[in-house]
Amino acid sequence: MVPYFQGGHTFYRRSSPLMGSLPVPESAKTAWKDSLPGHIIRSMFRGTRRFVPPLLAWILLAALSVPLADCSKPPREGRPLSEPAESANESSTPSTVVPSGSEGAIPPLVKSREEWKKLLEPKQYDVLFEDGTELAGTSPLNHEKREGTFICAACFLPLFDSAKKFDSGTGWPSFFDPIPGHLGTKQDNKLMDARTEYHCIRCGGHQGHVFEDGPPPTGLRYCNNGVALQFVPKGEKLPELRT
Repeated sequence: MVPYFQGGHTFYRRSSPLMGSLPVPESAKTAWKDSLPGHIIRSMFRGTRRFVPPLLAWILLAALSVPLADCSKPPREGRPLSEPAESANESSTPSTVVPSGSEGAIPPLVKSREEWKKLLEPKQYDVLFEDGTELAGTSPLNHEKREGTFICAACFLPLFDSAKKFDSGTGWPSFFDPIPGHLGTKQDNKLMDARTEYHCIRCGGHQGHVFEDGPPPTGLRYCNNGVALQFVPKGEKLPELRT
């Protein structure tokens, strides 16, 4: 912008390849700054400087927390179980999956992660053996209302009876009681509050998290990733356990 004088007024010439030189009188610039719209616009820009950093920090925190939110949208309190069976070891990722708490009547199925990758779909493997989380509302099993049995998608061990399923409003298939002895638990400290993770007792495949805000008679809510399950309708033969 180049100032020049003409008729007792100071003008500024702005060059534009399309519109040529546009003279702007200095008096007009001063008048705009002192006008009500000018005060409003300048005050808006001054005010936003204080709020932009915390707003950006909040957006960044929300974006980072989304991939970690595994069934953690409770309809009420969403408190984790007070005494999980054991603590999770997050420091290393073993190449072989050894089910925890599988010393009971069900012999464990031990396979390497490479073996599971060949047997499962990528989304199934990510949830079952990398502790991934499917998006809420994406599983057809969330709306499954037929009688039948929900089995582990990895080793085909029956985990839940359809009579124990209920609509939790979270977007994930939810149950208030598993088949006795078919699930193991461990403490999950990935989020700020400790949660209780549960998995298939036979193959160790991650299923979801359990909370103490479910319906009677147990008061528990087993919030399950649908991709980690398969549904077998009543009357159909259950598949043989994978070996």
